[in-house]
Amino acid sequence: MIHTVYSNSYEVLRVCLMNNIEALGVSTGGSGGASLFERAFEKVPVITPNNAVEEDLRRAVADRDGICAGIDFMKLSSWMGFFSKEPMANIVGNEADWMIWDLLRRTGSGSFREGPGRERLRHYLEGRSDEDVWHLARRIAEVFVVYSTYRLDWVLDWLGMHPEMLNDTDARTTEQKVLERHPDFAWQRDLWRELASRPSWRGRRFLEGFPDMLRRLAASGGSKRVKLENDFTVTLPDALHVFVPFVVPPVMLPIIKAYAASGRDVWFYLLNPTSEYWYDLLPRRLFDWKNAPEGAELDGHPLLADNGGSTRANIDRIWRFTAAPDTAAGLSELGVSEELDEDTVSRLPQGTRRFLSSDFLKGYAGRHQEIRADMAVANDSYYIERNSTDLLSRVQDSILNLDADLKKTGGGAPLFREDDRSIRFMRSPTPTRELEALADWLHAQFAADPGLGPDDVLVVTPDISTAAPLIANVFDSLPPERRIEWRISGLSGFEADKAAQAVLGLVELVTGRATLESFEAWIALPHVAKRFGFTSETVPMLGTWLRAAGYRYGLSDAHLRNLDPVTHANVRDMTLSRAVERLVMGFALPASEGDPLFDTLPVRGTEEDGWKDVSEEPGLLDAVSRLAASLEGFRLRTEKAAAPEAWTTWLADATAVFFRDDEGGAFNRIRNAAATLREEIERAGVTEIPFGIFMKSLELAQETSPGGGMPTPRVTFTGMSQLRPLPYKIIAVVGLNEDCAFPGNPHRQEFDLMAHAARRGDRDSRRDNRNVFLDILLAARRTLLISYVCGTGAGSAERQPSVVAQELREWLLTFAPGRAERRRAEALLTVNVPLNAYSTESFRDAGRGWRSHDPALFEALRKAVSAGYAATEQKFADTGLEVFRRTEVSVREICDFWKAPARKTLAAAGVRLPDEAGDDERGMMPPDDGLSSWMRRNEALEAAASGDCANWLRRTACDPRFGAEGIRDWLSEDAAAYAARVEELRIEAAVGRELPEEDLEIDLGEGFPRVTMRLRGVYESGDVRRFVRATVSKGTGNPVTLAFTEFIAACALERVDEGAIIAGWTKELGNGVKEPKDDTNPEKLVTIAFKAYSADEARRILRALLRPCLAAAASAAQGVDTFGDYGEEDESADLILWRGGDLDRMRRVADERRKMRFELFKKKLLKKTQDEKLVAAFEEKVDEALKAMAEPTQDDQQDD
Repeated sequence: MIHTVYSNSYEVLRVCLMNNIEALGVSTGGSGGASLFERAFEKVPVITPNNAVEEDLRRAVADRDGICAGIDFMKLSSWMGFFSKEPMANIVGNEADWMIWDLLRRTGSGSFREGPGRERLRHYLEGRSDEDVWHLARRIAEVFVVYSTYRLDWVLDWLGMHPEMLNDTDARTTEQKVLERHPDFAWQRDLWRELASRPSWRGRRFLEGFPDMLRRLAASGGSKRVKLENDFTVTLPDALHVFVPFVVPPVMLPIIKAYAASGRDVWFYLLNPTSEYWYDLLPRRLFDWKNAPEGAELDGHPLLADNGGSTRANIDRIWRFTAAPDTAAGLSELGVSEELDEDTVSRLPQGTRRFLSSDFLKGYAGRHQEIRADMAVANDSYYIERNSTDLLSRVQDSILNLDADLKKTGGGAPLFREDDRSIRFMRSPTPTRELEALADWLHAQFAADPGLGPDDVLVVTPDISTAAPLIANVFDSLPPERRIEWRISGLSGFEADKAAQAVLGLVELVTGRATLESFEAWIALPHVAKRFGFTSETVPMLGTWLRAAGYRYGLSDAHLRNLDPVTHANVRDMTLSRAVERLVMGFALPASEGDPLFDTLPVRGTEEDGWKDVSEEPGLLDAVSRLAASLEGFRLRTEKAAAPEAWTTWLADATAVFFRDDEGGAFNRIRNAAATLREEIERAGVTEIPFGIFMKSLELAQETSPGGGMPTPRVTFTGMSQLRPLPYKIIAVVGLNEDCAFPGNPHRQEFDLMAHAARRGDRDSRRDNRNVFLDILLAARRTLLISYVCGTGAGSAERQPSVVAQELREWLLTFAPGRAERRRAEALLTVNVPLNAYSTESFRDAGRGWRSHDPALFEALRKAVSAGYAATEQKFADTGLEVFRRTEVSVREICDFWKAPARKTLAAAGVRLPDEAGDDERGMMPPDDGLSSWMRRNEALEAAASGDCANWLRRTACDPRFGAEGIRDWLSEDAAAYAARVEELRIEAAVGRELPEEDLEIDLGEGFPRVTMRLRGVYESGDVRRFVRATVSKGTGNPVTLAFTEFIAACALERVDEGAIIAGWTKELGNGVKEPKDDTNPEKLVTIAFKAYSADEARRILRALLRPCLAAAASAAQGVDTFGDYGEEDESADLILWRGGDLDRMRRVADERRKMRFELFKKKLLKKTQDEKLVAAFEEKVDEALKAMAEPTQDDQQDD
């Protein structure tokens, strides 16, 4: 007999299940039922929809009886496969998709694609690679799976099987005509027939024996051992329990009917949100308002109509099935459903409906006998009406009674009250603030109810994989006194399997582009790092080495040719193997040897900010050399298609070579998955398959493997549906933003025939997700929090929540008449999260019912408020640095300090900042920023000045820093041409004989260190000594500033009479240098000439330049790095050094000082200049800046 138990309460259905198992004579232990040995060899099958429900039932039984035994939990698919040697999943799954791929990839005369009526299929396949065809085959197989579940009558008809058992109705005839007109019909029908013609396809044997299996099952009577096929016998218990199924597909119904016809009991425990007939409700968005009569309204409840479609279809299917008079075992349930008229509906059996007190939920486990009686009826219902005044209960009761008028619930109490926080919508400016506010809100819930435990709280989000890192960041950072026990549940099997991630990362390297970034990420994985001895220190060091050695992407030249033969016909040497070759040569050759050997330039790893060269870490170089060779060797094994067994062998070998498994068995899961995949491909008759397709299929199998969300004894974070439909006292939905892809859009494949021949109860993802939201609403027992990120914009820029949340909120607000009342209701329903955790609003209730519980932050905020927000942070630079107490300093050190005083000061204090260049992925082109261009040109200029330009071009032709082979040739040639023009101007300016280089030491008097410099580039012609410098910079660049400062130092000892600097013209140079208009000088190179300062003036300038450096010995903060336009990353040093100080004020002061320093140079270019006044003005600006930086802030004065 088939029994159905309906309830709107999961707890009630759970008690019904436990009672029935006990009443049917199968005890799970304890003293409350029959002996543990009674019918000990018969387990009760209980079908559950997911792992969460199974775990909940296990705990419930164990809590009651002390042990959970005698129950065989299973999923629907595994139970359906129990009745045949050929599991139901094999109708189109497993080997069938490989058969489809093998059929579709073949071309030419006689191939499947060339058959008649397959024009659309040829269009889909035109110009597609084997991998593209494989993706299409997977999509076709997915559609075929749905056909076998919801349109098995189509499949049987196409294969000509069991026509006598299919109902021949007018509806079916009409549907058939619709299908035959569709251009995708013929090839799909023929593809099914082609599958059936293959002996290895197990689906045919299942379909052929399906009706006979049903007849044998129905005729088995009370026999324990039932022979379903000639050589296949199963043991069947007397009862089957199907607990809260989300969907019962039509293909399951004939098996259920045959099972019940054999005299066995089938129990359906169904969550039904309403006690009324609601199977014909129409969503408001689908109602034909335009043609409806005036005053027409939709019957029923809008929340049910909009969001209950999946549950409605499932219950409707079971309800009609159990009400059908036909008891013969057959396939009539698979066809088109006939609509029932009102008279028929009124005569359908309704069973017994009981309404239980809401108090039942408080102690149901101890009083389950209350609903144990009369379980023999075919249809029974037990509903709980909350009859409470809180808004959540009233919404749930209105759904139960199918009455959308909330005012009729709760005894007429006001709907929107300040003390009712059962439903809240939380608006947060950012995802981080959303989770921080959630933590504060949870603290408030625990504080308000000491009996509330972490396991009473469920937090769901549309994308748990994306949210997981942020959740961990926020909740792991809570201090011990505010710690909340939490756990993430329901991540996919792949996300939780580090071994699988390591294997698939290896696959991506050998089949993809193998970029430096992906290589670094892969070697940092624990299983790889342990195998090769990499650590958190050596991985970034190795990345620096490889970057300097030119590794961009590709494992080898052959690898790049395979990726793109055209592009990489000549451009290949940015690979891992070439980079390792350069590093090995750099290790082997003396440090003085810098020329290339043949076409390989030795690289030592320190060329790009590396702090250790390869000679200091020979073990690391050896490890990466072995790794690179192994990677290329394994890649070579993947170049040609091979038997599936070859790829499982490849995987086993790779596991041994590349990974270390300290735990033992970490790689068993992915090895077993690969073995299963190999068996499926071999069963499909496919003898060869490309490596990439095999591994892509393995990867998809890992990524789509269910995570098995489970309830935990902590606050559980999970996806929207993983713990459906378990009840919780508190449920919070976070991240329900309008762009969160929930509930999403209906998605059907272009060739899906079900879209053109729809039937009652067909599923789609959007409707299923809407139903998930409804289930969450009904599963909350006390509080429902719906949270979304609204952004920081206002008005039209504010983002709204997901449509399901909007509809709920708007429906609730329809019960607030008038504009003022609606605004009040909206304010009561909405929680506004402040932009910052340290906002005073975070510590005020403000109608939210909760506030921040961070005592340390509150105390800091209290002090700030009491100080009127005038207090500043504690100073970072609260003392000086001894390193600046020097007896000797070079001109370059002075210029470096003035160039970036904050960064230089932090470096002296041992604070290392990240490199400004970053770690952007590099391609064939070298970096095109100003610094990279300057470095190329400067190297070319040094080579030109030394007469080594030809060798420099040869070196750069092999230097990976200058881009890929071929590209770097013309870049280096361009740099060499520019340097040659600069060198020409230098030669023109360098008149006379060059004086010998000289080490200068300048004594500036008491209180100042000696200034040193190597003087070079001075040319004597007659009585005039000219200081000459050539740069590839603009006239305002730092190299020009350094050259001018060296000129000043030379003037201090009266070593020069005039100076000349070759640089690029810029308008900031003023009237002292005219803009070149000559077409032969497109770079606008100019010779900047100037007269010498007197020795006294030069010494005064040097003293002024030294004062900020000396002042840093007493107070470290003596300058800023950023002026004008700058990025956030540029000011990082300033923000650290000037923490607790007035950075904006210091920036203005330092900018004035910097400008005055440039005036020394700019006005020196004029023919008439008053050096004395310039020097005095500069000294004055320096002293003003020093005084300003030494002045105490307002906060310092308050502290004093």
